[in-house]
Amino acid sequence: MSIKIILIGAPGSGKGTQAKKLKDMTGCLHIATGDILREAIRSNSELGIKAKDYIDNGKLVPDNIIIDMMKEKLQSINSITGFILDGFPRTIPQAKSLDNILEEIGIKLDKVVYIDVSLDEIVKRMAGRLTCPTCGKSYHKIFNKPKQDNLCDVDGAELIVREDDKTEVVIGRYNTFESQTEPLIEYYDKNKMLASIDGEKDIDEIFTNIVNKLKL
Repeated sequence: MSIKIILIGAPGSGKGTQAKKLKDMTGCLHIATGDILREAIRSNSELGIKAKDYIDNGKLVPDNIIIDMMKEKLQSINSITGFILDGFPRTIPQAKSLDNILEEIGIKLDKVVYIDVSLDEIVKRMAGRLTCPTCGKSYHKIFNKPKQDNLCDVDGAELIVREDDKTEVVIGRYNTFESQTEPLIEYYDKNKMLASIDGEKDIDEIFTNIVNKLKL
């Protein structure tokens, strides 16, 4: 099953969770900007060093860095392979650049899924989030506890609260999302590509709604 979609939502809206479920269902490639950036940060690459300062302060990484990275990634896959873009595009310039990239490589986008979640709900979710510094797997103190307190199920590393999961940073990231990313909703809505989903329901219900919208 091949789908080519974008997932849009504020940090903490559940994009990553839904992308994984879609990947498991369809076998499509999950292209997550956040994972790529975190790997760059862990490896202390030039891109990682630049990106870390923006992420830690709740700001978006500049368009030119993200666009070049995603162009290279998309050019590396064939036109038949399905993909789920998670975290890109986030701005109108990124969206227009993506349009150009897809046109160049002969790929047509199927749908843009917007997962709508309020600031209050996101703060509640992120306040309990824990992350493995080694493998990047996420947990939650209430909703997704590790098998052993504060230890990663995968590699046993001690879990941490990422800088960008702290409440003041979460609020800043949400405000940045509203001002810079929400225009994408109008952009894709005008192009009749948008499917809006209530992101405050149960995870499985959200997934079912996405599947129905995509007519899978």
